[in-house]
Amino acid sequence: MTAAPAAKLLARHESMAPDAFVELIEEIVGDRATVTHSSSDALAEISAPGVTKASGLAAVAARHGLGPADVVVFGDMPNDIAAFEWVRDGGGRAVAMAHAHPDLLAVATDVTLGNDEDGVAAFLATL
Repeated sequence: MTAAPAAKLLARHESMAPDAFVELIEEIVGDRATVTHSSSDALAEISAPGVTKASGLAAVAARHGLGPADVVVFGDMPNDIAAFEWVRDGGGRAVAMAHAHPDLLAVATDVTLGNDEDGVAAFLATL
């Protein structure tokens, strides 16, 4: 496990609420890592500082000569917030699923139907 650098560390708690557990992990790691979550369980995702879906999305977009205004991003959990903010602040579309976490809904430019209702396809059909 320690022979090569880790891309992500996961921490789990059996009984804490997911948001409370992530807040606890954030307090512990401070600015030494980026902490988020994408599960309805208390499972924290810990990455190197600044490593988020936004940093990955920005790198891929740049390789293709695209900026955030050219992007439509979909998501449903807090691990999508950085990508939503990057796209939204740059003039793109940040689309939350209907069942999305409240923190993600707060930064979305649009909301579509849920996963079980083909929300991504339904939104894309409107473009």
